[in-house]
Amino acid sequence: MLPLLLFEITWTLVWTLSVALSNALAGRFDAGMAATLFAGAWAIPFVFIVPWRYVYSAYVRDMEPWRRLP
Repeated sequence: MLPLLLFEITWTLVWTLSVALSNALAGRFDAGMAATLFAGAWAIPFVFIVPWRYVYSAYVRDMEPWRRLP
């Protein structure tokens, strides 16, 4: 479940920064985009729920076996 939550947080952040923010700065932010942004806002609480120490230890620090050559 944790990789799925990380995927949701990542794509929501990427969409918000690339699509919603660029359209808002260009003045093309309409009601449909606001509704999509509001629907994606449910991912915000997951940023605070995810155990980031575990994510770091399991996915970042323990990547060494993948980098080792046989």
